[in-house]
Amino acid sequence: MMKNKTPIGVFLLSHLRIRFAIIKRNKWKGKKKMRKNKILGMSLALIFIIFVTIKLSPVWGNELPSSESEYINAKDFGAIGNDYIDDKNAIQAAIDYAQTSGIGKVKLTGNKEYLLNSGIILKKGVELELGNNTKLMVNGNFKAIQLENDSSIKNGIIMVIVTTYNSDVIYLDGKYKFTSWDRAKIDNVSIINASNTYTGTALSLYAKGDNHYISYVNFSNLNINGFYTGIRLKAEKPASGNSWINANRFTNITIDACISPIELSGSKTVPNETSGNQFTNLQIQLEKNSISALKVSGQDNTFQTMIWDVQNVTNKQIVHFTSDAVGNKLSFNLNETYIKDEGAYNYFSSVY
Repeated sequence: MMKNKTPIGVFLLSHLRIRFAIIKRNKWKGKKKMRKNKILGMSLALIFIIFVTIKLSPVWGNELPSSESEYINAKDFGAIGNDYIDDKNAIQAAIDYAQTSGIGKVKLTGNKEYLLNSGIILKKGVELELGNNTKLMVNGNFKAIQLENDSSIKNGIIMVIVTTYNSDVIYLDGKYKFTSWDRAKIDNVSIINASNTYTGTALSLYAKGDNHYISYVNFSNLNINGFYTGIRLKAEKPASGNSWINANRFTNITIDACISPIELSGSKTVPNETSGNQFTNLQIQLEKNSISALKVSGQDNTFQTMIWDVQNVTNKQIVHFTSDAVGNKLSFNLNETYIKDEGAYNYFSSVY
């Protein structure tokens, strides 16, 4: 019996179909592989872009607060706290951004310690608000916080931790021209020298220069401990023109363990005047190394204070009105034997 034979045309057609199917399959696999490679490449590119964006961002990947935000958190600028790393640059960056963005407030929160190896400039129109137990640790001999006009500090603790400190912790300079329409104030702040050296000044107001002045600034609810000078107001005679530190308010202030708790240095009138400043609800705790409680120059300054433990002090004339002191008023818990008055028309009242 004869076998069936496949015509040569049919055989060739079948062979071509098989070859075409193989080519088509290989082509599909190639496209699939190309798609995978393309997706992988795009993913790597996207990861690279995200990485570069994070590195170049001033807040390390966190979105900058908009001008609608209520405050800036200094943590977003790298202020971590409790890590023994200098936080000055991060806090300053947050302050600078708060000013330029118009937000106007920076917060440092939590029971943390933030290290300062150099000083902060609190820019015009910016409020620095600390948590009630948040600490700024001053690790060097420098002005810790310098205020421009219309700026303020609220809450927290500023603590000196070096024995070489001989500067001013909070410093206001009359060149910024503090006046009645400013919102400058310091409230509910503790300023502590923890080095046990009794050096430096906790709060310093200074004016020297033509038309340099500090007036109508409010200081309230302060605790000051362990400095040479607690509060100093100093107006120096400029080369030309006038400078003055007048009409500031200090209320609800405790000054403990300072060599010279309060000093007003200037004259009764221009060119370097310290007049009309009001100190109310003061508590002054003297130590055996204290040399005075009040040393006053200027005119019409008023003091309402309790002075504790005068028996600890060798110099019993702990209130000193200088020859440039005129018309100042003191209400306190001691008698006139504790006053040295070299000025004129100064007045005191006491229950004794």
